[in-house]
Amino acid sequence: MPSVVPSDWEDDGHAPVPEGSTLILVVSQPGTATGGLLRILKSSGYTTEFAADPEAALRQMSRKRYAFVFLIEVSLGPAAIALCRRIGREVAPAARPSRVIVISDHRRWWPRLRAWLAGCDTWLQVPLHRASLLAYLRR
Repeated sequence: MPSVVPSDWEDDGHAPVPEGSTLILVVSQPGTATGGLLRILKSSGYTTEFAADPEAALRQMSRKRYAFVFLIEVSLGPAAIALCRRIGREVAPAARPSRVIVISDHRRWWPRLRAWLAGCDTWLQVPLHRASLLAYLRR
């Protein structure tokens, strides 16, 4: 499985902390790639939580409002697109995340279109670039 977080994403200790509290949920099978993404987000000052499957993610979203939800398609497979759809249908509007982001390891247009139609806001392809990701989150 390709790494979601390239090795050059090691924390340099100089990442600016975002203002206010930004809560992020990462949905993925457990693994080193997910751990790397969580480590980068936390070291950059984001409050980050993890869900190992779509059902756990939906339960967490019913209790908290996340600014961003990352769906790691690399490990979730087709369940990532299905989860996008379920977030739109099953999560109360007041609890829906500001942005749903799918992280994938391919550029094919068909899955991207399906994700967009299912409610995905952003499609990111690995390898991710730390500076670009953090700039996106600050927007």
